[in-house]
Amino acid sequence: MKESLRRRASGGSGLIGPAAFALLATMSFAAAAQDSGIAGYWATGTEGVIVQIEPCGGSVCGKLVTLRPGGLTEDRHNEDEALQDRPLCNLVILQGFSQESPTEWVSGEVYDPESGNTYSGSMTLESADTLDLRGYVGIPLFGRTETWTRTEEPETPCG
Repeated sequence: MKESLRRRASGGSGLIGPAAFALLATMSFAAAAQDSGIAGYWATGTEGVIVQIEPCGGSVCGKLVTLRPGGLTEDRHNEDEALQDRPLCNLVILQGFSQESPTEWVSGEVYDPESGNTYSGSMTLESADTLDLRGYVGIPLFGRTETWTRTEEPETPCG
């Protein structure tokens, strides 16, 4: 009887402590992914283009919030003819990125409206204001990296 009381007082068989720790760690990781350091507005390498990155579901996504002056306004280069008339404004071009570490997001897709192609992607937060986006086909070795810079919310977003 005394042994049983001691076990209850110390957390039972010892499994509840590790289970609770695992649950808290999982919840903390999920919260960190939702409150990711990459959330915000990013100026791409293309003049005038800003992408808003934010949590979406259990991953991170990004949508076009400003477009290049004098550039495309519709998804003209999309392979799917039914989508070629859709507006680029607020189009999700980054999706499905999952947080692998405090500075890395992987296993996402990057849509390039200039070419109409979709690539596999990863993102690395190099500093609080610098984000490297890598788009690739197959493996990351066969790809290209763009460096984006954090910016303010645009005064006049498209749409």
